[in-house]
This record gives sequence, C-alpha cells and structure tokens, in this order.
Amino acid sequence: MTRPRFITHDGSVWVYRDRFPDIELFGTVTIGNNCFIGEGVIILPNTTIGDNCIIGAGSIVKGTFPSDSVIAGCPSRVISSIDEYFSKNRQKFTYFRSLPKELKREKLNELFNK
Repeated sequence: MTRPRFITHDGSVWVYRDRFPDIELFGTVTIGNNCFIGEGVIILPNTTIGDNCIIGAGSIVKGTFPSDSVIAGCPSRVISSIDEYFSKNRQKFTYFRSLPKELKREKLNELFNK
C-alpha cells in the first residue's frame, strides 16, 4: 500500500543554488473536511482542496479544487461532482458495512459468485 504524500516544498530550485546558495521554495497544502484521498496520491505545494472531495488513486494534485468534486489524473482535474459520482455508481453500492464479519463475507460471496 502506498500512502498519500503531501509535499510542501519545491526541490527544483536546486538549479539556482550556484547563484542563491540558501534558496528554498515552500507552499501550503490545505485539505477540506470529509475528503477521501486515494492510494498513492501526491499533493504538491500551494494546493487547496475543498470539503467533501474524492481524490482518485495515483493522482498528482496541484492547484485549487472546489468542494464536492471528484478529482483524478496526472495532472489532476475535476472529473465530476460527488453527486454525479454517486448517481453513476448507485447500482454498484452495497450496504454490508455494519454486518458481522461472517455474514458480510457470506453476502459478498453471494454477490460476486453468481
């Protein structure tokens, strides 16, 4: 499993070290409330993500993204709203989360072993 990475500095300024030995470039990363960040996501400096966002696995995120967005890609972009995502996937959802482990396993086996 690759965890998301939050990068708050830009190492590319290294190329200026001959002229400016102490140069550094930092930026903030701001994540709103109730966001899902997929596996292997890289969030670059000076990025703001609104509330209720879904960020797809493996995305490279830089910029400002509105609340209630599904964000994905390299470079990332808004691909839909969370309402559109819900509607598109409505028929695929299960509601087994609170079931006891064995019953949940049984239900999932029924679902995928048709």
